[in-house]
Amino acid sequence: MKTFKLNFLLFGLLALLTFTTACNKEETVEPADVDTIVGTWEVASGDAVIAMNDGSSFDVDLNTAGTMTYKENGSGNFDFSMTLEGETEYIQGDLTWERDNKQLVITNEGTTERWDLLSDAADSKRIQFTVQTEGGEVEFTLSLVRSK
Repeated sequence: MKTFKLNFLLFGLLALLTFTTACNKEETVEPADVDTIVGTWEVASGDAVIAMNDGSSFDVDLNTAGTMTYKENGSGNFDFSMTLEGETEYIQGDLTWERDNKQLVITNEGTTERWDLLSDAADSKRIQFTVQTEGGEVEFTLSLVRSK
């Protein structure tokens, strides 16, 4: 009978240890939300709509080359060019960025601009921004492809 009580007690302790160990919740580490813009992007193509102050407007294709890089910490850099009607504009330098819904708020060389995200797929983006000039405004649309 002593052996039966001892075995019963040992079985009870074993069951208690098993259930208390099995019921402990494991700590789960949630992956951090990383914005899909984070990474290096090739400026694959672009176009511009030029709206003149006199009411006229016209579309032009841009020759583009180079990359944009956005880092998780909100920094990044531009290193690309756009050629519009024979004149090449080089956009280079460090930047800071943040997402505001469907816009990127970009600060580069002390100037802050809001760029609209027209499409926001994981491996491709289409962004649009407007630049005011003396003669009117130019609305740029760029297609970005994630660099490999």
